[in-house]
Amino acid sequence: MFEDYFAPIASKYDQWYQEPLGNYIDQLETSLVMALLAPQAGETIADVGAGTGRFAAQLARIGVNVVAIEPSGPMRDIGVRTTRDLSVRWINSTAEHMALADNSVDAAVAITVLEFVSYPEIVISEMKRIVRPHGRIVLGVLNALSPWAALYRYLGDLDIPPWPHAKFKSREDIGRLLGIESEEVKGCVHLAPDARPPFDEADKAGVRAGNQPAFLVAKKEVT
Repeated sequence: MFEDYFAPIASKYDQWYQEPLGNYIDQLETSLVMALLAPQAGETIADVGAGTGRFAAQLARIGVNVVAIEPSGPMRDIGVRTTRDLSVRWINSTAEHMALADNSVDAAVAITVLEFVSYPEIVISEMKRIVRPHGRIVLGVLNALSPWAALYRYLGDLDIPPWPHAKFKSREDIGRLLGIESEEVKGCVHLAPDARPPFDEADKAGVRAGNQPAFLVAKKEVT
């Protein structure tokens, strides 16, 4: 049964991205996802767990036909409103049982989704099912070994949604799920959660300090 962990925070979900640190991190993460996904105008791409439609909107603005899959009613309602003038079709469906036909999209992307599902293997299988041969799937996840995951675990201990339900993944976890080498999993966001501007310098300092990247991205070609 689907449990909506995001309903209590849906109305405030996008506020963090308006803050300087949130905006900076969003740019880093989006850039890495886009680099691996390599979307092309005219393609149809499934955004699995589309949330409030932030990434779906970015894809649509470059000419992609987006199928936004989101089971949370409050999150989906926001997404429908914010993408109403874009080529985004919204579907009320979970990542583990997507209401899409086999081989119906050119690519599928899931950003910060595996952390909140019970069966990540089924999500990967579903993504492979809906993608056409020679297409690709891209995953973006929060790194279990990063300082940010430590913060989110602490927030979970305080019962602050949605973090009590998050199950973080490592490079090795993603490699096993996708059937790729862990070295193929890319990472970004090395700055600490309490970083102060200038954020570029803070991120470089995090690299020098050996911080694990907060965000991991990986791609798998579908045969």
